[in-house]
Amino acid sequence: MTSYRQMRRNGRRARRAGLQPLMVISTDGQFPTSVGVVLARVAWRYRSELAPVFTAGAVLGAGWWAHLAHPGWWAHLLGVSAVSTWVLVTFGARVGLPALSERVYAGMVTFAAGSWIAAAALLGPFRSPLPQVLCVGALVLAVPWWAHRRRRAKVRVQRTLDSCFRVSR
Repeated sequence: MTSYRQMRRNGRRARRAGLQPLMVISTDGQFPTSVGVVLARVAWRYRSELAPVFTAGAVLGAGWWAHLAHPGWWAHLLGVSAVSTWVLVTFGARVGLPALSERVYAGMVTFAAGSWIAAAALLGPFRSPLPQVLCVGALVLAVPWWAHRRRRAKVRVQRTLDSCFRVSR
C-alpha cells in the first residue's frame, strides 16, 4: 500500500513534469443517486417500522383537508369513527384479525384517528394541543405495532428473501 508521503512525492514529480490533474468521466453515463431516491429506498425498506409515522401523516392530512373543505362535518366524522370501532372489534375476526387483542388495538387506533380528525376539522389541525396530541398518540399507539411478533417475523422473512434474490447491480 502506498503511503501518504509517497503519494505526495509522486504528485509533486507529476506537476514538475507538466502534468495537470484530470477529471475522469465514466463511460456508463450514470449520475450519482440523489438524496430523494436514497430516502425513498430507506422509507420503502423500513416501511413496516415507519407505518405509524406514515399513518400519523395521513391522519394529519385528512384533518387538514376536513378543516379546509368540511369543518361542519366534525360530528359525523366522530360518529363514523365510533361505528367503525364497534364494527372492527365485533366483526374483526372476519377481516383477518383473529385475536381479540388485535381487534381492540385496531379499534383504538381507528377511534383515536377519527377523533383527532374530527377535532382537527372543527378547530384546525395546527391549533395548540392538537399537534402534540397527534405526536404523543402516534407514539403511544405505535408501541404495540412495533412489538407485535407476527409483524416482526414477517419483516424478517421478507428481508431474508430480498437478500437471497437480490440482483447484483
